[in-house]
This record gives sequence, structure tokens and C-alpha cells, in this order.
Amino acid sequence: MKNSPPTIAVCIPAYGRPDEFALLLQSIVLQTVLPDEVIVCEDGSEERLQLKELFNTFAKNLPKDSKCHIRFIENPMNMGYDGNLRTLIAHANSDYIFFIGNDDYILADGIANSLAFLVQHPVLAASRSFARFNFDPHKPIGYSRLGRQDLVHNKNSVSAGMMLRIGGFFGGLIFNREWAQSMATARYDGTLYYQIYLLLHASTRGSIGYISIPTVAARAGNAPLFGSASAEKGSFVPGRYTVQARGKMWESILQITADCEQQTGQPMLESMRQELAGRMSFHVFEMFAGRPTSELKALRQELERLGLFNHRIAKTCYLLNRSCGRHARGAYTFARWLLQR
Repeated sequence: MKNSPPTIAVCIPAYGRPDEFALLLQSIVLQTVLPDEVIVCEDGSEERLQLKELFNTFAKNLPKDSKCHIRFIENPMNMGYDGNLRTLIAHANSDYIFFIGNDDYILADGIANSLAFLVQHPVLAASRSFARFNFDPHKPIGYSRLGRQDLVHNKNSVSAGMMLRIGGFFGGLIFNREWAQSMATARYDGTLYYQIYLLLHASTRGSIGYISIPTVAARAGNAPLFGSASAEKGSFVPGRYTVQARGKMWESILQITADCEQQTGQPMLESMRQELAGRMSFHVFEMFAGRPTSELKALRQELERLGLFNHRIAKTCYLLNRSCGRHARGAYTFARWLLQR
């Protein structure tokens, strides 16, 4: 790594949601330290022109003496989530990529804290703690943390399951741009987990950092818009979490992990299975609290098909949802409160 401070590019895969996009762009203008680049890759939504106008307004609001290079890229066809991430990596010129969804938010010191960490730890990838919010990012409803101290992991100190824990939400994830470009592949288009592929390989080829100070805020209320790209059609329905979509996502995670295990010779698959069947099943059943019994049964069948319904957490959450219906949400909220204490 060169001796001068690293450069960083904020990379935004954009699709619809102009109001949320405008708020994200405002959060960049308000950064205590501006990034070296801001790159938006618009993926063919009906709101493309509106998003471009918002980006042009953002450009005018940047400080006059700013050295931040900005670009608005228009994909000629809908690439989908994974393909859009690859496109952003390919167009960036900075040392590091800082990903953020166009409906999320970068906290005021988010870029400054990320750069401060990278100066001390020139890692291949870095995760972060983050806030969760419904409408106002300055009024968080909770935080997601893996620890209270900055950490640096390598293959001997971190499991494959942890890679899912730190990378399931991709906002604020950081990757060494040159390395990530060298790993480019279209094999996992349509999985929605290209970042997990990168994290798994980074964990075996170098080191992965964890920034304990929250750098971003994740919007909790929006349903996903995946399903318009050719690689995503048939598996995902825009605007809704379905049982079939969840099954596809988890099946993809297992396939990515199995491939990485074979390519690197590092044991990964069993750790990932335990993470999915345990901690991640809690989050999925929380999403499905109050859903009809038929959907809960279908979700159980999907997990059984993948061999992921053998963990006590999955079984307990399934019974909770069946017996309590929408009232199960209170139990999940209480469990989160206990975990965050």
C-alpha cells in the first residue's frame, strides 16, 4: 500500500426511490470529510431522469473547492443488483470502494471514520456497525454491532458464517478496488450476494476489518425492488419478500460458499450452514411474523429442503410465529433489546 492516505469512492447502485436517493445525496454533502469520488450507476428504473436531475442538483451543492469527482452512469440494460456492483467497481479509480444503497444514509463522520481506519489497517475489505431507521436517520430504532472495538480478522480468526453476519447488509462495506476488480465474475448474478463472494475470498487471501463506530444507517421499512433484471426474474418479486425468494437467496449463499471452499481449500460450508440455520433464521422468521400459516409452512419446507431446519432457533421461531401470529413481533423486539444491552 502506498504511503499517502488512501482514496475512497462512494459507489451507489441506484434503482428508483427518488426521495430516499435525495436524502442519501444530502448525507454526502454533509460529510465532515468528502470522498474522492461519488459514482452512481442507475439500473434502468422508470425514475431514471428524476434520479439524474437529483444528482445534478447534488453536484451543484458540493463545495466549490471540492476535489470530489462525480459520475452518473446509465446502464444500457437492467444489470440487476450483482451486475451493478461489478459495474461500479469497474468504473471507480480510488483505492477503496465504499458501497451504499440508494435508500440508505451515510452518517456525518462515516467517510472520515472509514478513512481513519483504512490508514491504520490496509485491509482487503472492511465491515462496520450501523444504525437502523424507519424515516429519520437521526432517530435510529436500533444498532447492529459485532463489537465495541475495531478489529482486523484473517482466515485463522473469523468463520465463513461471520462473513454473512457482517455482509448481509452491504451499505458501508468497503473493498480494495484493485483486488475486487481482479475477482470480477458474472457467475453469481441473480443471487443478491456478490458481496458475500468477495468477503469469503478476502477472508482467505488477506485481512478483513471491522469498524466499531457506526458509519451508515440502514432504512428498515422498504421492501426490496429486486426482480426486474433477467438474472433475477422468476426468483424475486419487486416490492415483496416471498418464501421462494428467501429460499433462492439462501440456496445461493450455500452455492457461493461451496465454490469458495473448493477454490481456496478452506473449510467454510458447515460454518455457513450453522449461521443460516441459527442466527439468520431468527431474522427471516421475524420478517414473516403475522404472515398466513400457509406461508410459514412453505418457509419451513424451503428450509427443510436446504437442510436448514435442524437448529433450535429455526424451530423455536417457527413455533412462535404459528402460535402467536402478528403478536410474535413483540417477542422479536424484546429479543433484539436483550441482545443489544
